[in-house]
This record gives sequence, structure tokens and C-alpha cells, in this order.
Amino acid sequence: MGLFVYLHNRNDMRLWETWLNFVPACVESPKTYLMGLLHHGYIEDALPGLEAMYGMVDDPDICFNYGVALSELGRVEESLAPLNKCLKLDPSYDNAAIAIGVSLSKLKRYDEAEVVLKAAAKIQPDNALVKQNLAATLARAGKYMEALPYFRQAASLAPDNPAVLMGLARCLDSIDAHQKEALKVYKDIVKKFPDSQFAESAKQNLNRAGTADLRKVVDDGYRPRSEEHT
Repeated sequence: MGLFVYLHNRNDMRLWETWLNFVPACVESPKTYLMGLLHHGYIEDALPGLEAMYGMVDDPDICFNYGVALSELGRVEESLAPLNKCLKLDPSYDNAAIAIGVSLSKLKRYDEAEVVLKAAAKIQPDNALVKQNLAATLARAGKYMEALPYFRQAASLAPDNPAVLMGLARCLDSIDAHQKEALKVYKDIVKKFPDSQFAESAKQNLNRAGTADLRKVVDDGYRPRSEEHT
């Protein structure tokens, strides 16, 4: 396979041998099998293999995917070690920096996450995922005005991503001066992505804003109700 650098301990070897029994003989390599499981969303199924390989090989891909899997499965604190190891093995592995920022944000270590994600944003200025996670981190810390430009950038880079648009809408909704714009973005989500998981949440926010007689958004902007002062 060309993957093994050294065996760390006998426990790793026993774990590896046990997991290998579940790998179909037809696959190119255990690593290929793991990447296939992750690609199809079988994170829990892939975790034992990732754990075994992480203990045996120095491979940035394994470190990264093991860290992300731990984070996704709620073992966020544990995710930092393999993600940092990934960057140590390959400092150019930019997605590892993003994942570290996400894990730090999940742990409510917002200041640290902000530093990591801002550095990643400088390296990858056109990466919508970086901008989205940086914006979300700032918003979770209550820094809505600082988050807003990054949400706008993310929405510009990924206009067909309803998660990004929902983040933008919620950020706008948290700023008094931008709540009218938030209504428009909520409406866009419902219209463009009616089957997404975010459509129902957008409808709820519209209803909360008082949409029995929904305020109309027309091409030239927001049309206030007659009783409103402009």
C-alpha cells in the first residue's frame, strides 16, 4: 500500500487487524474504502477504520478525515489533535485549518476560531466555506455587524447554497437596521429552495415577522404597508 510509516503500538495493530476483517477484498486499499464510506455519509462506519489508520500511519488525509469525523459525531475536543497533526504533516492542507476553526467554534472558543478562520480566509479568499464558517463564528459570538460582510461574501460565492442564505438572513434579522432585508432573503429561500430543510425555518421567521398580509418585495425594493411611516 505504501501508506505505513511505522506501527505506534500493538494495540493499534490489533485494532487494525480487527477492522481489516470488515473491508471487502475487492477494494483497491483500506484507505480507498474509508474515503468511499465518508463520501456516502457513513461516518460512524468509517470511524473505526480511521481510528486504526490514524494510530498507525502518518497520512494527512487520514488525520483530516478522522478529525472531521470526530467533530461531526460530537467528539469535538478530540477532533483537534488529528486536525493539528494534519497541518503539522502538511502545512498547505488548508481545509484542516478550516476544520480546526469549526471545531473551536463548536467549543465556543470563538476568539481562537476567529483567528484561525481569518487566516484561512486570507489564504483562500474565494472559498465560500471559509467565509461562511467565519461569519457563523462571529455571529455566534454576537458580532453581527462584523459577521455580515463575510455572510455577504459567502452568499456571493455560493448563491445556490440555502445554508449560506439562511445564515445571511439570520444575521440581517439580528441587526435592527437590516431586518427588512432579512425578510427578502427569507422569501428568496422559500421561493428558490422550497424543498430544502431551511425553507420551513424561513417560513417560520416570516410568520414571526407578521406575514398574514405579507409585506411585498418588488423589483424596486421594499414596499411598506400604508400605515407605516417612511
